[in-house]
Amino acid sequence: MQIPIYLAVKNEEIVKHRTAQLGFGFYPNGSVRLPAKILPNSIAVIDDLYLPNFTQSAVEMLKSKLIRGCILDFERKITPQHQRLVKILPKIIALPEAYHELAPKALPIVTCSEPCNSWLQFLSQTQKKFPNGWMLEIVPWKRKVSGSAPKNEGFLKNAICRYKQQDGELMYFDTKQTIEQKLTLVQSYSCRAALGLLEELRKLQ
Repeated sequence: MQIPIYLAVKNEEIVKHRTAQLGFGFYPNGSVRLPAKILPNSIAVIDDLYLPNFTQSAVEMLKSKLIRGCILDFERKITPQHQRLVKILPKIIALPEAYHELAPKALPIVTCSEPCNSWLQFLSQTQKKFPNGWMLEIVPWKRKVSGSAPKNEGFLKNAICRYKQQDGELMYFDTKQTIEQKLTLVQSYSCRAALGLLEELRKLQ
């Protein structure tokens, strides 16, 4: 059975796919920030673009919109405001690996954004670190690396990605097929769900 895959969207409803809606959070003045149109069947993605001294009424308004739970998309250094918000919010499904100690019962979000030579090694190391489960953030590779290859282009079996020679360097990149292959393997390594930005995944060929 394949793990749940959530597509992160702004305001687009997608039939037959689980979605995670972007755009939840706060404004600099402490008031709540919500998408123009809230998708009823989506999980809310709360970011820390602004994390001021938010008001209790703003928090209550935000909580009222988290019908199906939330995923925290924090990127800044942990502050007391992060800690306060995590304690207040209900139904936290997942949050970035660096913030996991704030909500140990939630799934840590782990990503492999840099091309690696062994996808299975990445999965094995992540499973050892989070044996009780984790969420994969799908970040398609498109990165030049040093090295050479016998052919101008091809498939890297261990990395599970495509490559091509470009300007004297190797370009590692993902396709729809390589992403599907990677997702097929993660469920055997304690991965409970995956999250990907629809805008990025649509660009894959």
